[in-house]
Amino acid sequence: MIIGNKKRTVITVCHDAGGAEIISAYVKANNSKAKFVCLALGPARKIFLRKKLGDLLISKKFDAEIIFKKFLPDFLLTGTSWASGIEFKYVKQAKKLGVKTAVYLDHWTNYRERFGYPRLGWENNLPEEIWVGDKYALELAKRKFIGKIKLRLVENLYFKEVKKQYRNLTLKKY
Repeated sequence: MIIGNKKRTVITVCHDAGGAEIISAYVKANNSKAKFVCLALGPARKIFLRKKLGDLLISKKFDAEIIFKKFLPDFLLTGTSWASGIEFKYVKQAKKLGVKTAVYLDHWTNYRERFGYPRLGWENNLPEEIWVGDKYALELAKRKFIGKIKLRLVENLYFKEVKKQYRNLTLKKY
Protein backbone atom coordinates (compact mmCIF):
# COMPACT_ATOMS: atom_id res chain seq x y z
CA MET A 1 0.00 0.00 0.00
CA ILE A 2 2.90 2.30 -0.63
CA ILE A 3 2.77 4.59 -3.66
CA GLY A 4 6.31 5.67 -4.52
CA ASN A 5 7.71 6.82 -1.17
CA LYS A 6 4.31 7.80 0.22
CA LYS A 7 2.11 5.51 2.29
CA ARG A 8 -1.46 5.35 1.05
CA THR A 9 -4.05 6.86 3.34
CA VAL A 10 -6.89 4.45 4.05
CA ILE A 11 -10.07 5.47 5.82
CA THR A 12 -11.99 2.64 7.46
CA VAL A 13 -15.60 2.95 8.60
CA CYS A 14 -17.31 0.41 10.84
CA HIS A 15 -20.36 0.29 13.05
CA ASP A 16 -21.37 -3.34 13.60
CA ALA A 17 -19.18 -5.88 15.38
CA GLY A 18 -18.75 -8.41 12.54
CA GLY A 19 -17.22 -5.97 10.10
CA ALA A 20 -15.23 -4.28 12.85
CA GLU A 21 -13.56 -7.53 13.90
CA ILE A 22 -12.42 -8.25 10.35
CA ILE A 23 -11.43 -4.71 9.43
CA SER A 24 -9.59 -4.07 12.71
CA ALA A 25 -7.62 -7.29 12.14
CA TYR A 26 -6.80 -6.07 8.63
CA VAL A 27 -5.70 -2.68 9.98
CA LYS A 28 -3.54 -4.28 12.67
CA ALA A 29 -1.80 -6.55 10.14
CA ASN A 30 -1.24 -3.77 7.58
CA ASN A 31 -0.60 -0.77 9.83
CA SER A 32 3.03 -0.45 8.72
CA LYS A 33 2.05 -0.46 5.03
CA ALA A 34 -0.52 2.36 5.05
CA LYS A 35 -1.70 5.32 7.07
CA PHE A 36 -5.02 4.24 8.55
CA VAL A 37 -7.68 6.63 9.79
CA CYS A 38 -10.49 4.70 11.47
CA LEU A 39 -14.03 5.79 12.16
CA ALA A 40 -15.53 3.21 14.50
CA LEU A 41 -18.98 3.85 15.91
CA GLY A 42 -21.33 1.79 18.06
CA PRO A 43 -20.02 -1.71 18.90
CA ALA A 44 -17.07 -1.23 16.53
CA ARG A 45 -15.43 1.37 18.77
CA LYS A 46 -14.88 -1.09 21.64
CA ILE A 47 -13.37 -3.61 19.23
CA PHE A 48 -10.80 -1.14 17.88
CA LEU A 49 -9.93 -0.07 21.43
CA ARG A 50 -9.61 -3.68 22.61
CA LYS A 51 -7.13 -4.33 19.81
CA LYS A 52 -5.09 -1.30 20.89
CA LEU A 53 -5.90 0.66 17.74
CA GLY A 54 -7.25 3.67 19.63
CA ASP A 55 -4.51 5.97 18.34
CA LEU A 56 -5.89 5.48 14.81
CA LEU A 57 -9.47 6.34 15.79
CA ILE A 58 -11.19 9.57 14.92
CA SER A 59 -12.56 10.70 18.26
CA LYS A 60 -15.98 11.90 17.05
CA LYS A 61 -18.52 11.19 14.35
CA PHE A 62 -17.77 13.66 11.59
CA ASP A 63 -19.50 14.29 8.30
CA ALA A 64 -17.95 12.25 5.46
CA GLU A 65 -17.15 15.37 3.45
CA ILE A 66 -15.14 16.86 6.33
CA ILE A 67 -13.19 13.63 6.90
CA PHE A 68 -12.30 13.30 3.22
CA LYS A 69 -11.13 16.93 3.04
CA LYS A 70 -9.02 16.57 6.17
CA PHE A 71 -7.31 13.24 5.43
CA LEU A 72 -7.33 13.10 1.59
CA PRO A 73 -7.63 9.30 1.43
CA ASP A 74 -6.51 7.07 -1.40
CA PHE A 75 -8.82 4.24 -0.36
CA LEU A 76 -11.97 3.60 1.70
CA LEU A 77 -12.64 0.25 3.37
CA THR A 78 -15.90 -0.34 5.24
CA GLY A 79 -18.00 -3.07 6.74
CA THR A 80 -21.78 -3.22 6.45
CA SER A 81 -24.37 -2.53 9.14
CA TRP A 82 -27.99 -3.26 9.84
CA ALA A 83 -28.27 -0.57 12.51
CA SER A 84 -26.46 2.25 10.75
CA GLY A 85 -26.21 3.72 7.27
CA ILE A 86 -22.89 5.43 7.97
CA GLU A 87 -20.97 3.19 5.57
CA PHE A 88 -23.26 4.15 2.65
CA LYS A 89 -22.59 7.85 3.29
CA TYR A 90 -18.85 7.30 3.15
CA VAL A 91 -18.99 5.11 0.04
CA LYS A 92 -21.08 7.75 -1.76
CA GLN A 93 -18.66 10.53 -0.76
CA ALA A 94 -15.63 8.47 -1.80
CA LYS A 95 -17.16 7.69 -5.20
CA LYS A 96 -18.03 11.37 -5.66
CA LEU A 97 -14.36 12.27 -5.05
CA GLY A 98 -12.90 9.42 -7.12
CA VAL A 99 -11.53 7.55 -4.09
CA LYS A 100 -11.35 3.79 -4.56
CA THR A 101 -13.87 1.90 -2.37
CA ALA A 102 -14.21 -1.60 -0.97
CA VAL A 103 -16.66 -3.21 1.44
CA TYR A 104 -15.69 -6.35 3.34
CA LEU A 105 -18.69 -8.67 3.78
CA ASP A 106 -18.42 -10.37 7.15
CA HIS A 107 -21.10 -13.03 6.73
CA TRP A 108 -22.62 -15.46 4.22
CA THR A 109 -26.16 -14.10 4.09
CA ASN A 110 -28.15 -11.12 2.81
CA TYR A 111 -25.44 -9.92 0.45
CA ARG A 112 -27.55 -7.59 -1.69
CA GLU A 113 -29.77 -6.61 1.24
CA ARG A 114 -26.71 -5.17 3.00
CA PHE A 115 -26.67 -2.53 0.25
CA GLY A 116 -30.39 -1.71 0.38
CA TYR A 117 -31.86 -4.30 -2.01
CA PRO A 118 -34.73 -4.49 -3.05
CA ARG A 119 -35.17 -0.72 -2.75
CA LEU A 120 -34.94 1.22 -5.98
CA GLY A 121 -31.40 2.52 -6.52
CA TRP A 122 -29.75 0.07 -4.12
CA GLU A 123 -26.91 -0.36 -6.63
CA ASN A 124 -25.83 3.21 -5.83
CA ASN A 125 -24.70 1.94 -2.42
CA LEU A 126 -22.26 -0.55 -3.98
CA PRO A 127 -18.53 0.14 -3.72
CA GLU A 128 -16.07 -0.54 -6.53
CA GLU A 129 -15.04 -3.82 -4.90
CA ILE A 130 -16.56 -6.31 -2.51
CA TRP A 131 -14.15 -8.30 -0.38
CA VAL A 132 -15.01 -11.71 1.04
CA GLY A 133 -12.99 -14.02 3.25
CA ASP A 134 -13.42 -17.51 1.80
CA LYS A 135 -14.17 -19.41 -1.40
CA TYR A 136 -17.78 -20.11 -0.35
CA ALA A 137 -18.46 -16.43 0.17
CA LEU A 138 -16.84 -15.65 -3.17
CA GLU A 139 -19.06 -18.15 -5.01
CA LEU A 140 -22.15 -16.73 -3.31
CA ALA A 141 -21.12 -13.18 -4.16
CA LYS A 142 -20.60 -14.17 -7.81
CA ARG A 143 -24.21 -15.40 -7.94
CA LYS A 144 -25.62 -12.35 -6.17
CA PHE A 145 -23.67 -9.62 -7.98
CA ILE A 146 -23.49 -11.01 -11.53
CA GLY A 147 -21.45 -8.51 -13.54
CA LYS A 148 -22.23 -5.61 -11.19
CA ILE A 149 -18.98 -5.31 -9.28
CA LYS A 150 -15.41 -6.52 -8.84
CA LEU A 151 -15.16 -9.29 -6.24
CA ARG A 152 -11.99 -10.05 -4.33
CA LEU A 153 -11.02 -12.89 -2.03
CA VAL A 154 -9.11 -11.28 0.86
CA GLU A 155 -7.96 -13.42 3.76
CA ASN A 156 -10.14 -13.00 6.85
CA LEU A 157 -7.45 -11.97 9.32
CA TYR A 158 -9.91 -12.05 12.20
CA PHE A 159 -10.21 -15.82 11.77
CA LYS A 160 -6.42 -15.96 11.84
CA GLU A 161 -6.40 -13.98 15.13
CA VAL A 162 -8.97 -16.32 16.68
CA LYS A 163 -6.98 -19.41 15.64
CA LYS A 164 -3.83 -17.92 17.16
CA GLN A 165 -5.64 -17.12 20.43
CA TYR A 166 -6.99 -20.66 20.57
CA ARG A 167 -3.54 -22.16 19.99
CA ASN A 168 -2.10 -19.95 22.74
CA LEU A 169 -4.83 -21.01 25.17
CA THR A 170 -4.31 -24.66 24.29
CA LEU A 171 -0.55 -24.38 24.80
CA LYS A 172 -1.04 -22.76 28.22
CA LYS A 173 -3.08 -25.75 29.38
CA TYR A 174 -0.22 -28.18 28.79
